[in-house]
Amino acid sequence: MRRVRPVGSRANGVTVRSLALRSLPLRSLALKSLTLTSLVFAIPFARFAYADTILTFDLSSGSNLAGSATGSPTAFCVAGTTCPGASPAYMLGANVPLSGTVSIDTTNSTMTFDLSLTQNASFGGVTLNQGSSFVAQATDPISISISSSTSKKGVVTDTILPGTGTATALGTLLLSSGFTQTAGQPLVSGLDCLITVGAGGSCGLTLGADVTGTNALQITNGSNTYDGVMSIGANLVAVPLPPGLWLMAGGMSGMLLTFRRRTCRRPTIGR
Repeated sequence: MRRVRPVGSRANGVTVRSLALRSLPLRSLALKSLTLTSLVFAIPFARFAYADTILTFDLSSGSNLAGSATGSPTAFCVAGTTCPGASPAYMLGANVPLSGTVSIDTTNSTMTFDLSLTQNASFGGVTLNQGSSFVAQATDPISISISSSTSKKGVVTDTILPGTGTATALGTLLLSSGFTQTAGQPLVSGLDCLITVGAGGSCGLTLGADVTGTNALQITNGSNTYDGVMSIGANLVAVPLPPGLWLMAGGMSGMLLTFRRRTCRRPTIGR
């Protein structure tokens, strides 16, 4: 009767390889192929989908066009007068929620945003309807400065303030009957953000307040012209990384696993 040698037994000074050890190269080859495939598809996608110097945030709950029953920072005033001032013509009575995105390019020191009202905003005589928007386009971004940047235990926090030059945005106002929009390029007269890279933060924006009307968010009822000032408070949450980066991370992990298996493999041939 023929005896079957146990796995790893010795015969004539030679160690007999086990089936498990023989299969290791095939498993390693398959793992390498999967890893390389992941990298081939992931790297180009990640390159164009995301750059680590461009921080993109969604607006979260609590983001709004700021208003109050008295002393609202969001108002329309007679053109050529200080706004909101002591007695604006139309004043926002309560906060109105906003949705949208904010992107900050820390390499080129620029910011873009795309914000819109999710409800109607009543100014007590004139209404901005849901869908009214405020946009700083990628073709004409806002100049910013990073006044301070701190890192603690790998967490980076940046303070964002206005940069050099005059910045404007685009305002598209969906108005109640009786009013039409006559100008839609308000000055970005206020900007203050505190962000945590990869997490979130907050931004305060003021659009308008140019009493000359040169960079105005302007409306008319046919008899009088009014310049608007919009005060925006935005709570930010970081947009998750695109799928390409997760694929690339998985590919890198696979390569590391392959390397560790190769370095930990024991010799299979004896004396």
